Amino acid sequence: MAKTVALYGGNFDPPHNGHLTFITQLLAEPGIDEVWVLPSGPLRSKSAEAPVLDRVRMLEACVGIAFGTDPRVRLNYTFIEQKVPDESTFLLIQYLKERHPECEFHFAIGSELIADLPSWKYPQELKRSVSFLVYMRLGSDAKDFLPGYRLRPLQSHNEELVFISSSKIRALLAQNRSVSGLIPESVFHYILGQELYGQRLPNRDRLIGRGRFLELRDRRGWEFVHRSTGSNVVAIVAITDQQKVVLVEQFRPALGGPVIELPAGLIGDDGDSTESAQSAAERELLEETGFTAQSWDPICHGPPVAGLADEVVTMFLARGLRQCAVGGGVGHERITVHEVPLAELVAWLAAKARSGCAIDPKIYAGAFFAASVQKQGQL
Repeated sequence: MAKTVALYGGNFDPPHNGHLTFITQLLAEPGIDEVWVLPSGPLRSKSAEAPVLDRVRMLEACVGIAFGTDPRVRLNYTFIEQKVPDESTFLLIQYLKERHPECEFHFAIGSELIADLPSWKYPQELKRSVSFLVYMRLGSDAKDFLPGYRLRPLQSHNEELVFISSSKIRALLAQNRSVSGLIPESVFHYILGQELYGQRLPNRDRLIGRGRFLELRDRRGWEFVHRSTGSNVVAIVAITDQQKVVLVEQFRPALGGPVIELPAGLIGDDGDSTESAQSAAERELLEETGFTAQSWDPICHGPPVAGLADEVVTMFLARGLRQCAVGGGVGHERITVHEVPLAELVAWLAAKARSGCAIDPKIYAGAFFAASVQKQGQL
C-alpha cells in the first residue's frame, strides 16, 4: 500500500511556531502518513534574507526539538542539494516519484496561494499531476478554488498561529521588538548568535589568542573557546538492524589517552561552507565507520560544553545501516570501530572505562533516545 506524504516547502526565513503547528496539523490529517519539510535552495535565496545554510540549521534545530525521533517528520534536502534544476513544484514531484515509487505525494499550501497557481512554473502539468493540500484561511471558501486543479481543503484548528508570517517576524526583529511565542527559543538564540535580521550582540568579542584551529575569546568578561573553522558539529547515534550501536575509539591528545565516542565531526569540515547538518552526518559516519544509513532523524540540538565553548551539536539517529567501506577515519585519524549491543551498552562502557578509556557522556544521551525509539517499536 502506498505511503501518503505531505510535502511542505518554503524559505523558512526564519522557521517559526506557525510552521511547526502546520506540520503537527498535517500529521493529524486522516490519511497522511508522513510530512517531508523542504527548505528552499540557492535558486530562491534572492527572496530570503538569511543565507541558505543558516536557514537550514535553524530548521534542523527547531524540527529536531519539536518532533525528536518521530519518523513521520523528516527534512528533505532536494532543493538544498540542487537536485531539481529550477526548484519547481512539478519537477520536484516528478523527481521524488522516481526515487520513492512507494510514496504518494501531496503538496501543502495555504489558501492565500491558490490564486497564484497559474503563475507557477509548468501550470498545465501542475493541473494534471500535482495534488495540493490547502490550509484554509479564516474567511476562505473551497467554492473559490480554481477549476482544473486537484485541491483538497484542510481546516485550520489554530488560525492565528498557523498564519504567523516570517516577514512579520523579520520586521519585529529589525525593530528590536519581542518575538516571544512566535519562534522557538533555539531559533531565536541562533539568530542572535549569528546576528541575523539586523540583530547585534551588545559587544563584539575580544580576541585573546589564536591557534591554527582555535581562538580564545572574551565576551563581556566571559572567556571561551571558538573554533575558527566553524562551531557547528554533528554526532550520530547509528543503530544496526541487529540492535547494535556503532561507536568509535580514538586517541585524544588533550586527554592523553583513548576515548570512546559517537561518530561525530564538524559541519563543513571538507571545505563545503554550504554543507547541511545531515550531509555532514552522512559524510562523518562513512569516513569514521564505513557505514551508510537509509534513515536519518534529528534527535536534539544544543551546546555540549556551554561554559567553555560556543560549539553546538546536532545529534542524529541513523537507521538501516549498510557497511560500504572499512572506515577508520581520514588522514592522521586512527579510529577503531565498535558495534555494541544496546542491551549490553552500559556494562560494555563500564568495562572500557576500567581499562583506561574515557567515555564521552553524549553516548548516554544517544542511548537514551535510541531506547525511547526502541520502546515505541520503531527500531
